[in-house]
Amino acid sequence: MRIMIKAMAIVLTAIGVGAAANAQERSVNVISFPGGFNLPIWVAQEKGFFANHGLKVELTPTRDSVYQMGNLIAGKYDIAMTAFDNVLAYRDGTGESDLVKGEAEVQAFMGADRGFLNLVAVPEVKAVPELRGKTVGVDALTTGYAFVLRAMLAEAGLGENDYKTVRAGGVSQRFEKLLAKEFEATLLVSPLEIAAKAKGFNVLGQASSLLGDYQGVVAAASNTWIKDNTEAAKAYVAGYIQAVDWLYAPDNRQEAIQILRSRINTMSQEQAEAALNVLVDAEKGIQPKAKLEPAAAAKVLQLRAQYSAQPPKSDDISRYYRDDIYTAAVSE
Repeated sequence: MRIMIKAMAIVLTAIGVGAAANAQERSVNVISFPGGFNLPIWVAQEKGFFANHGLKVELTPTRDSVYQMGNLIAGKYDIAMTAFDNVLAYRDGTGESDLVKGEAEVQAFMGADRGFLNLVAVPEVKAVPELRGKTVGVDALTTGYAFVLRAMLAEAGLGENDYKTVRAGGVSQRFEKLLAKEFEATLLVSPLEIAAKAKGFNVLGQASSLLGDYQGVVAAASNTWIKDNTEAAKAYVAGYIQAVDWLYAPDNRQEAIQILRSRINTMSQEQAEAALNVLVDAEKGIQPKAKLEPAAAAKVLQLRAQYSAQPPKSDDISRYYRDDIYTAAVSE
């Protein structure tokens, strides 16, 4: 009888520990653009890396940056995986969302990637100068990657009056509209340029060839949310980094391809292999250790200062990026 009671006590203790662990696990709502660059999040979800840190991540796709940033700042979502330029715009009060009035207390707290930006055109356009007099699609007219597009076109000798710019939604929407030839060119994020090329569309250039280091996507949140959820923010960084480390381990390549294809079920094995080569590239792709690079961040400020009618209010990156969460996450 004593043995049975002891066994039951052990079982009840185990149940209690499990219940406590589940009770401590908290949900975090992340909003991101759809696409293969979310691979670290998918890996962290499937491999349990977020769960290892007591986190359950719910990932929501956004239709565009205006919806994403407006609803992040309004508190509907906790974290946005968004272009660093979006953080600059909304921090300075120059974003396009009607939900945000004035300067928003939003900052990046982790890097992610270098943007994976490719200028893709309809089959009839085979070189950048041929876009003169044509229409190009962007997410938002004054935020995100619009200034990258302007820089790429300027490099080919096209001024802003030489082409028309239309707001065409997030990257998935722009991809579909490009395929429907609603405009002649747009910036696509990898691996969508691979799918477009397979359909006869032309990749006219890569932003990385022109810009070099450029900070693309970051994790961003309001400072109010971070203050109230510091441990969750650190857990998100830790789980994400664990996923990035896993992706850069060569032995995990085939499983990474399987995860990529399971999340983008229209992708062939060949396309997935090509996409992974682009994504897992320490020089141009997902940033090792998800570390924001000051020189890459400075390039974003430089482009906004050059092309925006409302340049950044500071050239100090710390206005737009707080390093305390990242530093704490990697040191624990």
